[in-house]
Amino acid sequence: MSSVTDDVALQAVMFGPEGALAGARPGTIAIEMSTVSPTASRHVYKAAKEQGLQMIDATVSGSVPQVEAGSLVIFVGGEQETYQACKPILDVLATSSFYMGPSGMGTTMKLVVNTLLVLNLQALAEALILGEKSGLERAQLIKVLKQTAVISPRQKAALENAAQREYPANFPLPLMFKDFGLILRQASELAVPMPATRLGYYATFDLSSTRWHSLVLGKSSQGCIERCTQTVGVIAAVTHMYFLEEKFVLALWKHVLSAVDKL
Repeated sequence: MSSVTDDVALQAVMFGPEGALAGARPGTIAIEMSTVSPTASRHVYKAAKEQGLQMIDATVSGSVPQVEAGSLVIFVGGEQETYQACKPILDVLATSSFYMGPSGMGTTMKLVVNTLLVLNLQALAEALILGEKSGLERAQLIKVLKQTAVISPRQKAALENAAQREYPANFPLPLMFKDFGLILRQASELAVPMPATRLGYYATFDLSSTRWHSLVLGKSSQGCIERCTQTVGVIAAVTHMYFLEEKFVLALWKHVLSAVDKL
């Protein structure tokens, strides 16, 4: 199993004389869980197959709490027989796993999901700010929004954070910026116009670059977070600038090993 930050990291981990593929025995199954480009997934899949290995791209919806609870949702690309062979492991990590098609389709589905994730949160932040600036009382605004049909479960969690004015780290901005890039690159290759996503990309770029040093060095204050919320919304507020990839991978392995010990 592997879960790394981007295409470059995947290349470094999988290839070369000390890469995972070089050390794997024929018949080994690789479960690749990184959010990378579909092209990168297919490249690794092809190389693995040439060496007599099997591989699926098995991207996830969820973060560290979902890993620890075994409640991820997993999207799988590759050969269906390989998916079925891996399903007992995936069932430990996820409440649901879905076979999406050939290699690269798991990562493709993750890009679709992440498009909705960030844009929905951004829309929620803008709606909150509009209501507050228009004179609606904050607590009542949030209470009523939570009762409407347009609010998703993920947005309800964000509303809880907004009600408490607490914005726990869920995802690092540089990785969100990377995901936006993957989404827009895929869209460009397919000639799919995505104007709202492109605006979100530019907003995240502003936060990832101009606010990088103050956030990473721990100088961000509640006031800074509130100002971020008022300029580009929950994209800033619910993420902060913490490096959670290592926490995610450690939680993933801890959960898998715990399940193995019980067998």
